[in-house]
Amino acid sequence: TKAMVDEVNSRFLPRSVVMFHAEGKAGRAIEGVSDFIKYQKAIGGKATAYVCENYQCKLPVTDLAGLKKNIDDISMKGWDDAGNSTFGR
Repeated sequence: TKAMVDEVNSRFLPRSVVMFHAEGKAGRAIEGVSDFIKYQKAIGGKATAYVCENYQCKLPVTDLAGLKKNIDDISMKGWDDAGNSTFGR
Protein backbone atom coordinates (compact mmCIF):
# COMPACT_ATOMS: atom_id res chain seq x y z
CA THR A 1 0.00 0.00 0.00
CA LYS A 2 2.71 2.49 0.98
CA ALA A 3 4.62 1.96 -2.28
CA MET A 4 1.46 2.65 -4.30
CA VAL A 5 0.60 5.77 -2.31
CA ASP A 6 4.20 6.98 -2.61
CA GLU A 7 4.08 6.45 -6.40
CA VAL A 8 0.89 8.47 -6.77
CA ASN A 9 2.26 11.22 -4.50
CA SER A 10 5.46 11.42 -6.55
CA ARG A 11 3.55 12.27 -9.74
CA PHE A 12 2.33 15.60 -11.07
CA LEU A 13 -1.29 14.74 -11.78
CA PRO A 14 -3.25 17.92 -12.45
CA ARG A 15 -7.03 17.66 -12.60
CA SER A 16 -6.87 14.37 -10.72
CA VAL A 17 -8.65 13.05 -7.68
CA VAL A 18 -7.00 10.47 -5.46
CA MET A 19 -9.06 8.55 -2.91
CA PHE A 20 -7.86 6.04 -0.36
CA HIS A 21 -10.48 3.42 0.47
CA ALA A 22 -9.65 1.49 3.60
CA GLU A 23 -11.53 -1.74 4.23
CA GLY A 24 -14.23 -2.15 6.83
CA LYS A 25 -15.59 0.56 9.09
CA ALA A 26 -12.70 2.93 8.29
CA GLY A 27 -13.62 2.91 4.59
CA ARG A 28 -17.28 3.78 4.99
CA ALA A 29 -16.64 7.52 5.31
CA ILE A 30 -15.13 7.78 1.81
CA GLU A 31 -18.06 5.81 0.41
CA GLY A 32 -20.26 8.73 1.47
CA VAL A 33 -18.13 11.10 -0.62
CA SER A 34 -18.06 8.91 -3.70
CA ASP A 35 -20.73 6.24 -4.08
CA PHE A 36 -18.96 4.22 -6.79
CA ILE A 37 -15.91 3.58 -4.63
CA LYS A 38 -17.77 1.05 -2.48
CA TYR A 39 -17.61 -1.37 -5.41
CA GLN A 40 -13.84 -1.05 -5.73
CA LYS A 41 -12.53 -3.74 -3.43
CA ALA A 42 -9.10 -5.11 -2.62
CA ILE A 43 -8.19 -8.20 -4.62
CA GLY A 44 -6.77 -11.19 -2.79
CA GLY A 45 -6.22 -9.14 0.35
CA LYS A 46 -3.63 -7.00 -1.47
CA ALA A 47 -3.49 -3.25 -1.95
CA THR A 48 -5.42 -2.64 -5.16
CA ALA A 49 -5.32 0.45 -7.37
CA TYR A 50 -8.13 1.56 -9.66
CA VAL A 51 -7.14 4.21 -12.22
CA CYS A 52 -10.15 5.81 -13.87
CA GLU A 53 -10.67 8.38 -16.59
CA ASN A 54 -13.89 9.82 -17.98
CA TYR A 55 -16.05 7.61 -15.75
CA GLN A 56 -14.31 4.40 -16.85
CA CYS A 57 -11.78 2.47 -14.81
CA LYS A 58 -8.93 0.41 -16.10
CA LEU A 59 -8.63 -3.11 -14.74
CA PRO A 60 -7.54 -3.00 -11.11
CA VAL A 61 -3.89 -3.75 -10.36
CA THR A 62 -2.22 -5.11 -7.26
CA ASP A 63 1.41 -4.36 -8.12
CA LEU A 64 3.47 -1.21 -8.47
CA ALA A 65 4.41 -1.85 -12.11
CA GLY A 66 0.74 -2.10 -13.09
CA LEU A 67 -0.08 1.11 -11.25
CA LYS A 68 2.78 2.96 -12.97
CA LYS A 69 1.61 1.75 -16.38
CA ASN A 70 -2.01 2.75 -15.77
CA ILE A 71 -1.00 6.21 -14.57
CA ASP A 72 1.40 6.64 -17.49
CA ASP A 73 -1.31 5.66 -19.98
CA ILE A 74 -3.56 8.43 -18.69
CA SER A 75 -1.08 11.12 -17.69
CA MET A 76 0.80 11.11 -21.01
CA LYS A 77 -2.30 11.94 -23.04
CA GLY A 78 -1.92 15.46 -24.37
CA TRP A 79 1.91 15.40 -24.32
CA ASP A 80 4.40 14.45 -27.04
CA ASP A 81 7.56 12.38 -26.47
CA ALA A 82 9.57 15.53 -25.67
CA GLY A 83 7.14 16.54 -22.92
CA ASN A 84 5.50 19.33 -24.94
CA SER A 85 1.77 19.90 -24.69
CA THR A 86 -0.30 18.82 -27.68
CA PHE A 87 -3.46 20.48 -26.38
CA GLY A 88 -4.96 22.78 -28.98
CA ARG A 89 -2.87 21.39 -31.82
